[in-house]
Amino acid sequence: RLQVGRMKCMLATTCLFLAAGICNGAALIGIDFGTNFIKVASVKPKHPFDIVLNVNSKRKTANVLAIGKEQRLYGSDALGLATREPHHVFFRSRDLLGNLMDSKEVKHLKELDIIYDLVSDEETGGFKIVFDKGMDTEKLFRAEEIVGMILSYIRKMSATYTEERIVDCVITVPPHFTQIERDALLNAAGIAGFNVLTLLNENVAAAVQHGIYNEFSNVSQNILVYNMGSASTKVTIFKFWGEPERKGARLNTHIEVLGRGWDESLGGDHFDDVIVEIVMEKFDQQHYKGTDKTIRNDRRAIERVRAQSNKVKTVLSANNDIPISIESLHDGVDFRMHITRSEFEQKAESLFKRISHPIDHALKKAGLEIEDLSAIELIGGGVRVPKLKTILSNKFNGMELGNHLNGDEAKAFGAVFVAANMSKAFKVRKIGLTDITSDKVVVKLADKTPGEEVWNKDAVLFNASAPLNTRKIVSFKHEEDITCELVRKTEDDTEVPISDYEISGVKDAIEKYGKYSPAKISLTYMLTLNDTVVIQKAEAVFVEEIIPEPEPEEENKDEDGAEKKDDAEKKDDAEKKDDAEKKDDAEKKDDA
Repeated sequence: RLQVGRMKCMLATTCLFLAAGICNGAALIGIDFGTNFIKVASVKPKHPFDIVLNVNSKRKTANVLAIGKEQRLYGSDALGLATREPHHVFFRSRDLLGNLMDSKEVKHLKELDIIYDLVSDEETGGFKIVFDKGMDTEKLFRAEEIVGMILSYIRKMSATYTEERIVDCVITVPPHFTQIERDALLNAAGIAGFNVLTLLNENVAAAVQHGIYNEFSNVSQNILVYNMGSASTKVTIFKFWGEPERKGARLNTHIEVLGRGWDESLGGDHFDDVIVEIVMEKFDQQHYKGTDKTIRNDRRAIERVRAQSNKVKTVLSANNDIPISIESLHDGVDFRMHITRSEFEQKAESLFKRISHPIDHALKKAGLEIEDLSAIELIGGGVRVPKLKTILSNKFNGMELGNHLNGDEAKAFGAVFVAANMSKAFKVRKIGLTDITSDKVVVKLADKTPGEEVWNKDAVLFNASAPLNTRKIVSFKHEEDITCELVRKTEDDTEVPISDYEISGVKDAIEKYGKYSPAKISLTYMLTLNDTVVIQKAEAVFVEEIIPEPEPEEENKDEDGAEKKDDAEKKDDAEKKDDAEKKDDAEKKDDA
């Protein structure tokens, strides 16, 4: 067995992967960890699946953390502080996981006026968030710590509701989350004290919920799930069919992912920002026209407008216009205006043009046409905009846009059902599930210490659309310690590094066992249910040839056997002769 070590601190510890499927408590939860809101479903023995209510008896909790002067605030309490002390509130911390200071995710948050003070983290190569910069209370936090605090709150909330100890969970993630982002989330969950049974792609969780309450025949159906959440849009095409476990038994639902597409920067929040932009533009026109003043630099005012933008969007989905009134919005000005639906749709035209792009991508990956689809299901808060539904209806040639799933809770219920399936403590309806990875995974091997002769080896471990929970073994002959780089290749052949490993102990093994045969290095890679790739095992194999001792020749065996048989026959004849002589003597004695 060779030693496997990491060269870069880019991955989470593997203990969470090894613990998958091992349950530590009676109650389980599924966490729909959304950008803006968190929904939690629970199950415990002899109780049905249920949504966890928060301290305010609400079915969803704002994904927000505020650090006040004396305590941490979560959910709606944290939102209440946002309009007064926005610099003490952490929004969309999930988007910071596993990213660099100059990443597109951090830049996008700045575009949304969610601005963090960041400093480099030399230990990890990432960054830390500066809290209360320049003050006596200044602190530094990693994104994993912020998310860990929020998940810890969710764990305590769930324990209070279920009256059970909570350890095991399944957490949903968007499909575009990279391996580094997934591992960072696992780290955050570990900080919160969770044992994550698996990460689950959001639409897959919703599909599981759909499969629980619907019967499918042995004729397959292709169902497209369109999910517009707060931050992004995800489209997945599934194949559903029924298959009996044994002859004459009830049909069990099977679900297979055929293809997926997404737009990371098209979500409900982006339509909310259109309303924020309209309000700021009209405020400047009414009060600062002809001057260099603007409301755009007032973070507190922006948060107050944003707090109303979603409500305005919701009202416009059923009405043609809505009045807006915000007292003392900026510089003591009480602001009032009207927004019409047509004005909103015109300003959001660039967003509407992107509505169908993820659909086209998913169809291409699945190798299907719109005519091959059996049904469409819409989920997510962003799909309530009327024009969006009109665009989708035209895209799908008038097919019914199904709303058979609870768009807010389906993912949480699907996640907890998967958790129950992975636990031995629950007996639930069996559902077959096959998810796939999105990108090709390549391994690059090279000598740890380059010599005169350059040695390297590249190999494709997993192709795009490879099923999760799959192993791949790479074997080769070599005599030096090596480095191993794992890389994901996107559709445009962009290489995204995943992790680096050092494989050591090769020379030591050769010194000890090289007399038997050349070393054959064998590396076992695992594409986990989390859609992450890890080295599971590294071995050096040596073959010792053992020559058996020669056996006696067959002719000698026959001769020895024949001689023994002759001796036995002679002995038997002698014994018979003695018996006959004794019998004759006895008869003569009787006659006498």
